[in-house]
Amino acid sequence: MGTGCSCEATSFRGGERGRGPASARSRRAALDLHNIWANARNGRQPVDEFLAEIPFDRVWEIHVAGGFG
Repeated sequence: MGTGCSCEATSFRGGERGRGPASARSRRAALDLHNIWANARNGRQPVDEFLAEIPFDRVWEIHVAGGFG
């Protein structure tokens, strides 16, 4: 299931995936805007909550394409 972040799947919510051990924090992440929107629409996590949690200093790519609305 997509989370809006290209980080490995865990039990954490979307934005929290970008946090963790120092070795994990040094990795770059791709921010997938459609997945963030889809997760919010499906009741998984509100967009503003996700954006408050994600470490933007790790985002190096933004995906804007998505699925069907």
